[in-house]
Order: sequence, then C-alpha cells, then structure tokens
Amino acid sequence: MKFFKKIILTIFVLAFFYGLASIGEYYVDIKTSEEINKIKGNPAFTYAKVLKRYKYKGWNIKVEYIVDGKLYVASEEVDIFDSVKEGDSVKVEYCKGNPELMITQFNKEY
Repeated sequence: MKFFKKIILTIFVLAFFYGLASIGEYYVDIKTSEEINKIKGNPAFTYAKVLKRYKYKGWNIKVEYIVDGKLYVASEEVDIFDSVKEGDSVKVEYCKGNPELMITQFNKEY
C-alpha cells in the first residue's frame, strides 16, 4: 500500500510541475504576441549585425543594431540557424516608440 501511495504522489507532483511549465509557456507566448503588436503598431526598419549564434530552448541569434545613435542588443529564436553566420547583416523591424522591441527577418511575423 505504501508503494502505491508513493506512485500516486509522484504522479501528482509531476502533473503539478508540468502544469506550471505549461502556464509559463503560455505567458511567454502572450508576451511575445503583445510585443509583436506594439512593433506592428509603430514600425521602423533597420539592419542588425549577428553577434552570436547559440542554442537555448531552440536555435537563437544575438544581434546588435543602432537606432537614433543608440546601440541595442537583442536575441531571437530562429528556424534557419545553419544559414545565419556571425557577422551577417539581417533586417530588423522594431517599434519606434520602444526600439528594444524588435523582430528579425527570420520571424514569421516580419
């Protein structure tokens, strides 16, 4: 009987943490959607230089770009990692009111 209780308890604990992870992913998706809406509501375009390629929860690139003389550095997940190299120039769409919000040409919303 103790063994059965341990199994049930383990299942509940795993389900709880799975639920927390799902909520976190949902929140991140909403935040990204809100950011994209802000970018699309007040868009501007420039070019960015790829500083780094790395893997963190998917393939990502880190880019730097200049808006009104100020340097911005941001990261974005990409699907076509193999075709992007450090030092490459990529198109960026950003929010005029908040240039920290940006998407690259590799984002499906671009």
